[in-house]
Amino acid sequence: MLTAEKRQISSARVAVPLLLFISLIFFQANASADIKKKEADEYRAQGYAEQQKGHFGIAFGWYAKALALGASDAALFNDMGVVSEQLGFLDRAEGYYLQAIQQDEKYLPAYTNLACLYKTVGNLNAAGMYFKKRYELSA
Repeated sequence: MLTAEKRQISSARVAVPLLLFISLIFFQANASADIKKKEADEYRAQGYAEQQKGHFGIAFGWYAKALALGASDAALFNDMGVVSEQLGFLDRAEGYYLQAIQQDEKYLPAYTNLACLYKTVGNLNAAGMYFKKRYELSA
């Protein structure tokens, strides 16, 4: 009986530090993820500020940094599409707008931007389809 008690105490001595260590790892991973998200948000904000100044190449660089940190929301892809379009990379812009829609099917600016892009390049059927889809989603 005394041996069983010693084993329980010995097991507790191993289990408690192990549980603390595991908790610390999960806490650190969550804190690191929060820091990365905050940094990505800051990069996106810097990109948007440069975009507003008409510095589309610089804006794209900031957006790419945000993407590299794991940011992948519809607004970021839409912004990347806008600056790509302004830089003349229409195929790339189309891809980013489609990624924005894939990330959030209810993100309306991507539908509008994609429809306008298709209108600009003369693809009126696709433009009409995305304008219609945008209208349906807003109703």
